[in-house]
Amino acid sequence: QHTSLQTSFSVQMTFLFGAENEPARTPRTVGMVELLRRYNEHQLNVLRRRSEYDLQRARERLHLVEGLIVGAVHADEIVKIFQAAKDRTVARAELVKRFKLSEIQAQRISEMTLAQVTRMDLADYRKEKKELQETIAYLEDLLASEPKMIAAIKEEMVAIAEEFGD
Repeated sequence: QHTSLQTSFSVQMTFLFGAENEPARTPRTVGMVELLRRYNEHQLNVLRRRSEYDLQRARERLHLVEGLIVGAVHADEIVKIFQAAKDRTVARAELVKRFKLSEIQAQRISEMTLAQVTRMDLADYRKEKKELQETIAYLEDLLASEPKMIAAIKEEMVAIAEEFGD
């Protein structure tokens, strides 16, 4: 009798709509359904861009790891190439020519000290290569399927709700 069982308040939801990089975005007042639809589109866009970035980084690292595997297999020969070469540029050119490495792979190996080259662990590199291949396959599959992206967003939202919800 002395307290209100219900309290109502109004919210004016005015947002800027239009393309992200478009300078003249138009303000519009929208309802909750439109707001949530736009938010979901934004989350899909964020997930897509993040996955593309992660995929690019994983591919770059896989390329490098493949070169390190070649380096680990032929560590003794690489040490001899560096000892025989007058400088790192000549040694790098010899690595590219002899082992069919790319410039990036040869550069990474040439930046290592001789002690690091002799201690390269082939098993660790093979394990990392396998993990990277799995990550790349997952990200390519995710990017190819919008329903999977929506499911991933749902999982993220549930995790956030469990961590911060009360």
